[in-house]
Amino acid sequence: MLDQLKKSFKHSGIYALGNMGNKLVGIILLPLYTNYFPVSEYGVLSICKITILILVQVFLAGLPNAYLRFQAMEKYVKREGALLFTAFALLGLSGLFCVLTGYWLSGPIGALVEDISNLAFYLQLIVLIVCLRLLANLSLAMLRAHEQSVFYAVANLLALTLNLSLNIYFIVSLSMGIEGILYAFLISDAFLMLVLLPPTVRRMTFSFDLGAARRLLSFGMPLIVSSLAGMLLSMGDRYILAYLKDTSAVGIYDLAYSLSGVITMFLLQPVALAFVPQAYKLYGKPGDKRYISKMQTYLVLGNIWFALGLAFFGEPFIQIFARDEAYWPAEAVLPALLLANVFFGGRSIVYIALLLKKRVRIAAMTVLVATLVNIALNFLLIPQWGVHGAAWATVLAYALLYVVTMYYAQGTYHIPYESPKLLKALAISIILFLGVEYGIGDWGYAGAALKVALFLAFPFGLYLFGTYEDIELLRLREGIEKAKEAWQNRKT
Repeated sequence: MLDQLKKSFKHSGIYALGNMGNKLVGIILLPLYTNYFPVSEYGVLSICKITILILVQVFLAGLPNAYLRFQAMEKYVKREGALLFTAFALLGLSGLFCVLTGYWLSGPIGALVEDISNLAFYLQLIVLIVCLRLLANLSLAMLRAHEQSVFYAVANLLALTLNLSLNIYFIVSLSMGIEGILYAFLISDAFLMLVLLPPTVRRMTFSFDLGAARRLLSFGMPLIVSSLAGMLLSMGDRYILAYLKDTSAVGIYDLAYSLSGVITMFLLQPVALAFVPQAYKLYGKPGDKRYISKMQTYLVLGNIWFALGLAFFGEPFIQIFARDEAYWPAEAVLPALLLANVFFGGRSIVYIALLLKKRVRIAAMTVLVATLVNIALNFLLIPQWGVHGAAWATVLAYALLYVVTMYYAQGTYHIPYESPKLLKALAISIILFLGVEYGIGDWGYAGAALKVALFLAFPFGLYLFGTYEDIELLRLREGIEKAKEAWQNRKT
């Protein structure tokens, strides 16, 4: 089991380099965006970006996940080429439908939403971007299935570099604004698809398998509801904020949300990318349940620790990315969104049991319930509390999603999760944050030093509460000894 964990975390580290994509571009370019765009225009950009993400999830139809599920089955080992071609053809048709529908509706939608100028043209660019990302998603899933994490990382990093360069050129040199950012997405996504196409085609058998198509769609279609609900759960509040408040509120909230997503980008998503294929392969074998349980423990503890650090230094963290004081209210929203991320990270592991048992309809139902609750809470809380109401609606909805998913997943495939340890760590982190937030005040350098000390001491403090097993402590000591030995050998 330890070897499997090491393997997953090894690939996770490589995926962390390659899976930054558009999210990392957004983080790196935040100072540029906040310097060149007023808060209201940044809010419009946020709505465009989440529209791309939502449409991608809808038109993917769950097919990359379905491909990952079936290609690991013995039945499809020798027929994987036809399975891949069938999934690719289905996504090509889905992308074509998205483009045609998007062009047809762009005019009426642009006329309806008068507050956003050039919306019709933005929508036309958006559906082209979506079409490219549909095909790239399947190619990336193929690389994950065959554990080609290095190629995965290189391809994404090349596209990332191109995207960064084009963003800077279009915004700074050509002053193209939001239109320039969408063109940068379009060009870099086209480049990524060209890089991914050769290895994808090499693994294809050009034969459309009707039976495989039915199975892929049967597995994937219910995931549309789950994916759409999931995207609305995490991003739909921007639309509600724009409707009940204005795009300036969207800009402030999205800045905080983007920065809270640093943990998702560098920790949660890379681990999940390596974890899912490995969980499919280990399913039903000795040690599979302990593997899943330990993955959740390590992931959630890491999430809590990094969230605590970002919450401690929320104010300077926000000001690094936004010199314009109009953006600074985002700092007060950040801690709540970091807490929501903790629940999201824990649920991302628990959810695998429903996939392993092919209970995708139950998975979709859990997300749908949380989304409906989130929408209701947003309409209830935003009118009075604005962006704070949206943030706490997200926390409550993600907490509900975690609990409901855990209930159904454990009833489907019981796994001995270490929930008491995680709840204890979460409670300690919240107490530390509240103590620092309301106890230190403006202590200057002394306060900053105390925050750093508490952050660094947190993992060691968990030892006092019996968080770690003896075997884990033994492996840690062995790792330290090996590191010392390697360092001494290097010196000699």
